[in-house]
Amino acid sequence: MTETTVYRTLEFLAENGVVNPTQAIGGHLAYELVGHDHHHLVCRSCGAQLDLAPDSFQEAISKLERQTGYRIEAGHMTFFGLCPECASKS
Repeated sequence: MTETTVYRTLEFLAENGVVNPTQAIGGHLAYELVGHDHHHLVCRSCGAQLDLAPDSFQEAISKLERQTGYRIEAGHMTFFGLCPECASKS
């Protein structure tokens, strides 16, 4: 399989709601399966990544729904900062 074929397949899967494109560390594009909602903490220094459960933000999501009238069905958030190890070095 060629690299072009892989990217066309990923684009097809995204257009048909099987995967969601997301931004990874360094600005690279990554893909995640739909229905596997979660959020990330990413260290800007070393690139360490921590997955957060979607219920970590349920209270904020519920408030957002009440304020906007939207019914949020899926979401993905990435927070950037420094991991504890890198933060202790600075």
